[in-house]
Amino acid sequence: SSGINAEYGQVREREISTIDLVMKAAAGKSYFIVAESDSSADNDAILSHRFAVFYYLNVLPRSIDGQNAAEDYIRSGQVIDGSDLWYNNMTAVGETGHKLQEFIKYGDAN
Repeated sequence: SSGINAEYGQVREREISTIDLVMKAAAGKSYFIVAESDSSADNDAILSHRFAVFYYLNVLPRSIDGQNAAEDYIRSGQVIDGSDLWYNNMTAVGETGHKLQEFIKYGDAN
C-alpha cells in the first residue's frame, strides 16, 4: 500500500513540531537560512556572505545504515524509534530552546 501509515505519522509528529518551531523562529529574518544539512543552502550562505554562523539541530533520527528516518521508511517501511532523542527529554528541549533564542538574539544584533 502507498502513503504514510498512522504509526509512522505518530512517531514523526514530535520531529515535525520541532522543525516547525525552528521555522517559525526564523520566519521574516532574511539573514537566517534554515536548511537540511545535505542541501546546498548552507553552502550558499558560506559563499554569499563574509561571515556565517551555524546552529545545527539534528531532528530526524539516523537509521543503522546512516540514512535519516524518512528515507529509511520510504525505502523499507521500517519506522525508526526516536524516543531516546533530545526532543523527547523536556530538560534538553528547554536547553535547546534557550540556545536557539540566544542564537536568534545574536543574529538580530548583528
